[in-house]
Amino acid sequence: MPREGSPAGTEQCLLCGFVSGMCQAGALHPWDRALYLSMKENRPFLHLANWKHPFQGFFTTIGSRAVANGLYFPLESLFQGPADTFAQWLSEGATGWTQRTLDHP
Repeated sequence: MPREGSPAGTEQCLLCGFVSGMCQAGALHPWDRALYLSMKENRPFLHLANWKHPFQGFFTTIGSRAVANGLYFPLESLFQGPADTFAQWLSEGATGWTQRTLDHP
């Protein structure tokens, strides 16, 4: 097992975050799509037509959800510095900025 802070540990952390985001995309995409269609078509959420093709547009969702949800904590550990309040504030800021930049270039 790589030591924390080593390059292999960082790569493993980022890979785990990306896989986590992909799992979230797979689990939540049908609900996201059904909610979108229910609002767009002005019909009830549980209407059968909202659930006909639950994974249409799935590959578009993988990238944004993997970056937005799956990589936040791995990026936070990557930027984490000393345990004082100001360093934690900078770490959170760097994490948020990186996440927004990757998600909305």
